[in-house]
Amino acid sequence: MILTDPLYLILIALVLTLVIELVVAFVLGFRKREEILAIVAVNLITNPALNLFIQLAAYLELFQFSMQILIPLEALVVVAEFLLLSIMLKQKKVKLFSLSLAINTTSFLIGLAITGIWV
Repeated sequence: MILTDPLYLILIALVLTLVIELVVAFVLGFRKREEILAIVAVNLITNPALNLFIQLAAYLELFQFSMQILIPLEALVVVAEFLLLSIMLKQKKVKLFSLSLAINTTSFLIGLAITGIWV
């Protein structure tokens, strides 16, 4: 069934993440075309990579899915997106790290609320 297909779930996660993170970025003042494109580009890299890893790890039963696993993975995404944004946008590092932390924390928490995963 398509609703449980791992690739479909990864696509849904990507779309929801992009919507949430672009709204948060807009609220934080990131409105220039280059900023929006950079946020989309980094999410096209990090979001599918993280979700594919989680799907693959679950399939291979590499670890018990829990917050103790998910939070460090999400922290890696924050750092990776900060580094990528730093390369793509010539802005103050503190501003870009704050952006990465804010958009990823928001999408992470909303994702938990949507999926009901509070393990």
